[in-house]
Amino acid sequence: MISANFESREIHDDSEKLYKSARPRSIEVAWTDHQNLVDKFRSEGKQRKHEVCFDDYLELVRREDSYMLRPGEETKRAT
Repeated sequence: MISANFESREIHDDSEKLYKSARPRSIEVAWTDHQNLVDKFRSEGKQRKHEVCFDDYLELVRREDSYMLRPGEETKRAT
């Protein structure tokens, strides 16, 4: 789950287990939205990783970059 406080392409891809919420908002609102979406995912039975090391973060960034660079991939919005 990636949350940003700037305009960017959003991702909601269950098959890739990759989710990104990105729109202009304050950091506080972005964090609250992030927590609410994590809670929603948990209520749907998705698991979360509690401890994320720097290598995990870099892997997530790599996955996001790879996803965003796919030709013809349409934006998938979280609902």
